[in-house]
Amino acid sequence: MENKVVLCDSNIAWHHNRYSKHHIMSRLAKKNKVIFVNPQVELFEYFKSNKYKLSKLLNRIERPKDESLDVFTPLAVPFRNKFDFVHKIDPWYFRRQLKQVLGNVDLRKLILFLGNPWNVSLLDYFKDCACTVYHCSDNFPAFFEAPFAEKVAKREEEMISRVDLVIAVSEPLMEKCFALNSNSYLLKHGVDEHFYIQRDGPLPVPDDLKELPSPIIGFVGSIDMTIDYTLTAQVLAENGDKNFAFVGPVDRRNERDFEALRRNKNLYYLGKKFWKDLPAYIQNFDLCIIPWAINDFTKRSRCPLKVVEYLASGKFVVSTLAIDEALGPAVMQANRKREFSNLINEGLQKSKLTGKPLEISSLVKDWSWDNRVEELSRLIGRRLRERGF
Repeated sequence: MENKVVLCDSNIAWHHNRYSKHHIMSRLAKKNKVIFVNPQVELFEYFKSNKYKLSKLLNRIERPKDESLDVFTPLAVPFRNKFDFVHKIDPWYFRRQLKQVLGNVDLRKLILFLGNPWNVSLLDYFKDCACTVYHCSDNFPAFFEAPFAEKVAKREEEMISRVDLVIAVSEPLMEKCFALNSNSYLLKHGVDEHFYIQRDGPLPVPDDLKELPSPIIGFVGSIDMTIDYTLTAQVLAENGDKNFAFVGPVDRRNERDFEALRRNKNLYYLGKKFWKDLPAYIQNFDLCIIPWAINDFTKRSRCPLKVVEYLASGKFVVSTLAIDEALGPAVMQANRKREFSNLINEGLQKSKLTGKPLEISSLVKDWSWDNRVEELSRLIGRRLRERGF
């Protein structure tokens, strides 16, 4: 796909962790004009937050370093969640900002790539665009509690049923989408090339990881609601002879949960790292873990992005999730809490005795984001031809 204009309405900001939409849009931008739209930010955030500096208020479009796309941060109407009349104005103002950013774009070249089911009204506002795509990357309704979760679910169902093309990242999500739209396709997560381990061995050990004696059990990702904190505490207590390194941002809603874990002397929090530096950490772990809670949200995510990055880095993985069967040889699933520690020991033994990082990495050799985006481009191209564009 080339010479198109792609408007990506993302549920995750560009300068957050790098997720699937970031990888997809970064690659599409090489041959297309891409505008990556962050979630809305309230005006007062620019007056009180270091993250949204006042100097950026009047120029909320930026070109990230080493990228070919533009990132736009739309404003939210103040007090939109407190007053009904403001809540009704906010979607109109959001759409108006997008229209201004697009300018006089030829709608026959516009691909509307939707990642936030709440903004289903964009389908009406850009009804004459060439193609609409919904990227079902998570079980979004499970993020929230009733009754708001029911509203999100209703909007997502409308989104799925109305778009030209649905892309789902896992089989359970695919089943949900296909029941509402026959133009639904499975497009699993990919992995960036710089995660793949090379024949000459892992990358140099980062300085803050050098201080930890082996074995090092590693976790890289958001420290948030997905983690089973009770299980993790149990695993830390049962493995006092091992060190656990956690890398990633801590969600403020789970700060207390994580602080409780950090009382264990064998847990080392190495902070949030730049995405480009993550392979050096993963490749120098002895084993990687995914101690996620099993709930309505995680059960539909059969293959989180971090699994593919772990495997590309040549590491065995212990997970609470049922992972894609194609990756089974290197991923051990703990069906019960008491199994997790046993599988850690088993994984360390495998890594020491039979671990062949290049063989593990080869399990995801065809999972590159370049391949995924080529597949996506073919799907969009087919829909464009069917619609006469």
